[in-house]
Amino acid sequence: MSETPIHKKAWLVYLGKIILLTLAYYVAGKISFSLSFAPNDIILLWLPAGIALAALLRYGVDLWPGVFFGSLFANASHAALPHTTLVIIALGNMLACLSSTYILKTWLHFDPGMERVRDVLAFLVVGAIWNPLISAVFGVAGLLLANQISLSLFFYNWWVWAINDSMSILLLTPFLLAWSAAHWVKWRRSVVLEGSIVFLLLAVVSRAVYGGWLNLDMSAPLSFAPLPFIIWTALRLGKLGATIMTLFGSGFAMWGTLLGYGPFIVANDHVNFLYLSGFTMTTAVTALLMTAMVNERSRAQKEQAQTEARYRDMINNVPIGIARTTPQGDILDCNLALVKMLQYPNKESLLATNASSFYPTLEDRWQRLSVMDRGDTLLDEILIKRYDGVPIWVSLSARATRNPDDGRVYYEVAAQDVTRRKQAEEELKQRWDENIRLMLTLEKKVQDRTRQLSTLYRIARQATYEQHIERFFEAALEILLEALQSPFGAIVLCQQPEEKPRLVAVKTTLPETDVAPKILSETSPWLQLLGRETTLVIEDVPMDGFIPADLNKPGQYVFLGAPIRNNRRTIGSLGVLHNTHVSEYSQEDIVLMETVCDHLGTAIENARLRQQTERAAIAEERQRLARELHDSVTQSIYSATLMADAVQQLSACGKTERAGHFLDELCRTTRHALKEMRLLIYELRPSPLEQLGLEQALRQRLEMVERHAGIEGKIFYRQPLPLAPAIEEGLFRIAQEALNNVTRHSNASSVSLRMIGKDDYVTLEIADNGIGFEPAKTQSQGGLGLTNMRERARKMGGTLEIFSKPGSGTKVKVRVKVS
Repeated sequence: MSETPIHKKAWLVYLGKIILLTLAYYVAGKISFSLSFAPNDIILLWLPAGIALAALLRYGVDLWPGVFFGSLFANASHAALPHTTLVIIALGNMLACLSSTYILKTWLHFDPGMERVRDVLAFLVVGAIWNPLISAVFGVAGLLLANQISLSLFFYNWWVWAINDSMSILLLTPFLLAWSAAHWVKWRRSVVLEGSIVFLLLAVVSRAVYGGWLNLDMSAPLSFAPLPFIIWTALRLGKLGATIMTLFGSGFAMWGTLLGYGPFIVANDHVNFLYLSGFTMTTAVTALLMTAMVNERSRAQKEQAQTEARYRDMINNVPIGIARTTPQGDILDCNLALVKMLQYPNKESLLATNASSFYPTLEDRWQRLSVMDRGDTLLDEILIKRYDGVPIWVSLSARATRNPDDGRVYYEVAAQDVTRRKQAEEELKQRWDENIRLMLTLEKKVQDRTRQLSTLYRIARQATYEQHIERFFEAALEILLEALQSPFGAIVLCQQPEEKPRLVAVKTTLPETDVAPKILSETSPWLQLLGRETTLVIEDVPMDGFIPADLNKPGQYVFLGAPIRNNRRTIGSLGVLHNTHVSEYSQEDIVLMETVCDHLGTAIENARLRQQTERAAIAEERQRLARELHDSVTQSIYSATLMADAVQQLSACGKTERAGHFLDELCRTTRHALKEMRLLIYELRPSPLEQLGLEQALRQRLEMVERHAGIEGKIFYRQPLPLAPAIEEGLFRIAQEALNNVTRHSNASSVSLRMIGKDDYVTLEIADNGIGFEPAKTQSQGGLGLTNMRERARKMGGTLEIFSKPGSGTKVKVRVKVS
């Protein structure tokens, strides 16, 4: 696949960078070879080391081929060395740059801008020490292998080689890194003018010290005379200016030393080289550290200024009032939020106010100050007045601080307007109190209502269990007196207008007295209620006649009564007496009294309706018995009487054979009448279902009716499933109706009952061996027995089937789901 134009361009750029680095390395190497102490050939400064490290730090380690080939060509052009030696030296220079760049970038996170002291220290240790040492090891080892130096001079040559590389790295690498980023630097004209002046002064001083104008030795104090100019540049012009001044200052020193001038010409070339390298590296390190410290300090000052600005903005814009006061109450400073909160016209007017005026009393303020003086934080809420005189609630948070300069104590105060919260709390407290009052009222109402419902439930339950109306009245009156905590109560009835009132119930917790005359007297409140439709409350009722004189308590008694009404007519009254010193009747008591009277009226009406129902039921049952006797037993007896007369007449005429026939008919008729009579007697008895259960009730029926009628009865009962009362009642009635048909119409000699429960279904079968019939024909003729059985099965959610034909007996099958 062919490369895209973009990839080709990237490769061309990459190759161009490698070629440029190779050329730069080669040219710098040629220049470095010319900077040597002849005839010893001690290279003063190996410029390619600084250029190579700067290139890899700035543009990446991918440029390592430029370092390798540049070193190879530069050394090959200077001396006729073996190829192995040239490759070892080039390899050492390349590995030194690669390892230094990797350590700085990857492990130490080095910033090429060297704006921090840690970056300068990392550069010094790795770039200016580690890099030269590695390069020197490979270079001197290569020379040793080529027999260019002796083993005894190995460490000396290694040391000189390392110093050359280190000086180059210290002088050139920071300068090139700074210069490559110079487009970020925008110097003003004043800065350029200042730098030019400092540069001229540095040149003049360097010419005087190192150019031979002054005859100085190493002990002369002017040896480091150019250093102040370099430090000035580091402080004023930044890293680029400092590296330029360092480069030129060191260049002046090297130039003078090479010419034989200056304080570093003290002995042979080796000693002079050591003194010069010491001065150069000291100057470079000083400039780099000074620049980094100045940058860090500038950043710290800038960050501090920004922090202070943000802090001031925050203090002024925060919605909480903040102030600083003295123990005497002087307000030293405050923010605008406090001015706005206290409604002062401006900040100056608030600062002119003494903080003591905000507290209710001076003693109150000193108590709060004592809390802060102990080292505790004051958290409090006070009521103060604003500038316009309006009182507001303020939440305070204050603490004492001490000025480290003069040791004076100040108070830092934070205040917040909590007036709305206080008002809300007060309103909430009022609402809470109101809710408590309402809850207590509601609780009392609930208690009264519970008492009412409990009383009504007990009375209604008593009405259910007690059939005798007057005993029910006594029980209801006793329950009502207990609920109202009354010592006396009575019930009077007058159901008809012409009827005299009669006392039907009276109850008291005191010794009994003859109260009937008092209650039935013309002035009695009970009789007054007979002509009313509403509740009657009478105060100051005399208790004479109701309570024995020795137990009559002094004070007023209250009568509470209500009429007993039925069908919109007053038929009686209910009243109670109570001493008002013990309790007063409430509206709930009146409602309870009226409700009880309604229950009593309903109970009277229910008793009347029950009596009517009982009388109607008795009359209906009498009519049914008369009808059954007339339709069955009476006709059978009448037929038997006619047959008896016929037998008597035929016997008198001597027709015995004919008389015997009538005697047989007479026997059959009397037996049929006996069956009917036994069936009627069984039906008149109470239902055995509730007392015995379904199985025993069916067994009793077969024993008492069918067996006495000469019909053999069998029962097979396997019914493990529980049956609801309605299903038991329905099955029993269907079985009873089927057995009645067997007894009356089938002429059967045996009948069997089978009841089986399985899979949520119960099945009842009644089968006989009688004469049978046509079910369709019987249903079309309107037989009520079969219709009743089908209706009962349908109500239970079941099915009823009848299997019968003439001469083959009958089977009735009922199937009902019990779940």
